[in-house]
Amino acid sequence: SLRDGQVFGDGRRGDLKATIAAVLLDEEADLRSNDAAKIREPILRFVHWARAFDVANLDAENERQLNSTADPIESIGQHPFNSPTVFNFYRPGYVAPGTETGAAGLTAPEFQLVNEASTVGYMNFMFDFVFDRTSAHKGSLRTFTPDYSDEIALADDPNALADRLNLILLAGRMLPETHAAIVEAVSAMPLNEREGDAEDRAKVAILFAVLSPEFAIDP
Repeated sequence: SLRDGQVFGDGRRGDLKATIAAVLLDEEADLRSNDAAKIREPILRFVHWARAFDVANLDAENERQLNSTADPIESIGQHPFNSPTVFNFYRPGYVAPGTETGAAGLTAPEFQLVNEASTVGYMNFMFDFVFDRTSAHKGSLRTFTPDYSDEIALADDPNALADRLNLILLAGRMLPETHAAIVEAVSAMPLNEREGDAEDRAKVAILFAVLSPEFAIDP
């Protein structure tokens, strides 16, 4: 039941209305609570970027960075369908040492993939894909090509560009600090001095967004 007394179901065992209400209304289902949020797996962050920008020519065999993404230093530290244990890529009861979640006694299974090396590896990996400069087995074949046309159209309005990325990448959860950093970085870049200035602005803004703490949290 809700705080206002509203009750779901009729109290009979197995009532699906009550079951669904219990799942959806549970405190842990409310991701506005910091205690309920969780780190998003790096491969899911990469896929989110690819979907958000309609990445075309998805030929993974042509991408050297996708030969194996398991290396946390050279890549993102997680390779799809190749989990090391039956618990997937992390232990379900993992408590991250030296963190605020650990001090609070909270389990954070996905944090088992997060360390200094994997953080830098993810940054480098996403930099290459965001800037469409990944190395290919067949150099003449362009693969994993993003469409930034909507973002390029906003290159002369850094605030609007940041707002769009907040919508399509961060589910409206962009922190003021991140927004300000994007606006400052984009505003400092030249525009209309040469061909490609607008695209460069868009790419830098996107990179800031996909490397932000908000993007790493499950929306």
